[in-house]
Amino acid sequence: MVGSVLITKQSPRRRNRQVPERSHPRGHRAGSQTPINAIYDSGTPLFTKAAIGSLVQKIDEAGIRRVQTEPRSLKLSIAGIDGKMVDTSLQIGVKHPIPPHWPPPENGSVLMDAMLSIDFRPIDHLTSIASVFVSDFDLRKAFLTMTVNVLAVPVLPDTGEVVPDAPIRPASETRAVLQQEKAKWDASAACRELMAMLQAVADASRLPHVDKVVAFACYRPSVVERAERVVTEHALVLSIRDFFTRHSPMTTVRCYIQDPIYEDIDREVLEDLGMTVLDHPCGFLQVDDSTAVFFSGAWNSYTADRG
Repeated sequence: MVGSVLITKQSPRRRNRQVPERSHPRGHRAGSQTPINAIYDSGTPLFTKAAIGSLVQKIDEAGIRRVQTEPRSLKLSIAGIDGKMVDTSLQIGVKHPIPPHWPPPENGSVLMDAMLSIDFRPIDHLTSIASVFVSDFDLRKAFLTMTVNVLAVPVLPDTGEVVPDAPIRPASETRAVLQQEKAKWDASAACRELMAMLQAVADASRLPHVDKVVAFACYRPSVVERAERVVTEHALVLSIRDFFTRHSPMTTVRCYIQDPIYEDIDREVLEDLGMTVLDHPCGFLQVDDSTAVFFSGAWNSYTADRG
């Protein structure tokens, strides 16, 4: 994202932490090498927009819906960091019995492998000996930086809708809460401080050209719990979009937002506010040198240009 604007929410205690130029993955001392480390140290990127886009295209061409309740078989070939293709076979739409430790479903929902998840595996995941990573180790996938997995979710058999894992508001109430919190955010000292910082950059003629804002992991605005924080983060994204719109009168500043857990209600409300909701991981495909990027809850952020 060289040249893009990166905006994150950071922990105050860790905001000034120095990031080393190269940190060695857990479980490996300085100077040690593995085949994966050797490939990584040679400058081979773990993730590229081309690779992400290719994987998304393969899933789209297979006709797999966001929530797939009809039984389907899916075969994918995914490129590893070593350049070799790995074949993956998945079964979607498979029902499972409700685990005995779960409370009996009151709405007649069934547990079903109905959603796909594209998971990213960073370098410390690929090379770690920690049990959390070793437990799901598969030698065939050792060089894969992206994997596709099936998620078991509770589904209403009559409608095919995923049952939310937390209480949510209806669309009308969610819309009203968002508008209310947006007004609070716009009048807050934090918003004024952020706008003043951005304006200072603009006044110094250092404001980069931005034609879109892409936000990640802002959570569901329809959720009842943590509602104030969640809707404030969405309001913050809108204020960033509005700022660049005011400073780019000849440009339409688009706004994209991605969170895998958005419900249909969230999508409806956010689309009404001018936000285009993208399925994971399509938000990453929108990021370029003219993008303002917002990560919610990020501990640290930095851009590394590896040439």
